[in-house]
Amino acid sequence: MPELTVKLLLLFFPGIVCYLIVDALVVHRERKLHEIFLLSFVYGLLSYVVYALVKALFGLSISATEGLRVPPPHIAILQSLYIKDSAVDVVEISLVTGVAVVLGIVVSFALNRYWFHDIARHLKITPKFGQPNVWSFALNTNEVKWATIRDMQNNLMFQGYIRAFSDVEDPAEIFLTQVCVYNEKTGERLYEADTMYIARERSNLTIEFPVAKE
Repeated sequence: MPELTVKLLLLFFPGIVCYLIVDALVVHRERKLHEIFLLSFVYGLLSYVVYALVKALFGLSISATEGLRVPPPHIAILQSLYIKDSAVDVVEISLVTGVAVVLGIVVSFALNRYWFHDIARHLKITPKFGQPNVWSFALNTNEVKWATIRDMQNNLMFQGYIRAFSDVEDPAEIFLTQVCVYNEKTGERLYEADTMYIARERSNLTIEFPVAKE
């Protein structure tokens, strides 16, 4: 394998690590190949920028003649790309990868709380809420909630606490606890269950939440 190819792989390694962390922790639609490459590049670039800033911060020096002096950022792996036979700084790659891990966790935290969309809506830039669909938006309002789920096709009604649910895939999957099952038409209680897993087409389900008492 050519030396330049190895250096490029090492250069993109932190971005790939950051992308894999975000991909594992954030619910999102299926990404295309070019989106994966682009996001890995952006995350990698951010990782190197953060590393350079931290490195510059710790290299600050103050003197009576020059005042506050910030040393210019130096990234060895970038220098090695255009200098022939230059060695790859493995320690630097490891440190940037560590930065990428932290960055991936921070980005996942922000994306899962939809901070970007909240700020954009507050500034009236967009009306979008950031969730993959309205199903996720409705069920993500609280972690655990009491709900009435109506299965119109099978004439069933479920009441219980929603403990988990699928975000993107169809059929819709819901995990309930402390469940009461009723005949949807007559209201007759059929049976109870400690826990229940439901998988239905989303179009066949209606979910109702109780009115919050003030």
